[in-house]
Amino acid sequence: MVPAKNTHKHRVETETEVADGDAVAEIFLSLGLVPAFRYEKWRAEWTDGEGHCVVDETPIGNYAELEGSAEWIDRAAARLGIDPAQYITLSYGRLFRTLARTSTTPPPKTSPSPP
Repeated sequence: MVPAKNTHKHRVETETEVADGDAVAEIFLSLGLVPAFRYEKWRAEWTDGEGHCVVDETPIGNYAELEGSAEWIDRAAARLGIDPAQYITLSYGRLFRTLARTSTTPPPKTSPSPP
């Protein structure tokens, strides 16, 4: 099966080390930004040098992510027996909100957002 055109999530992620999280939070607040969603996760990572397979343990369940080029993702998914129709491209924030709307039990609490 060939995946649909928008089967993969495309997001530029720029990361950097932050020495003082509280100071960065204050900078964001001074720019008019407000916390929208905060959660904790534990992540384990594997790589073959071309892409990454990660498993995230979150308050709403465990999720595996395949991170790499679309071609690498499709090859890795096929090797794992995952059909492209099973791909999830929602963010954890959206997954959490979806669970909250559709579940008969309340979702687990996430960490409180800083003031």
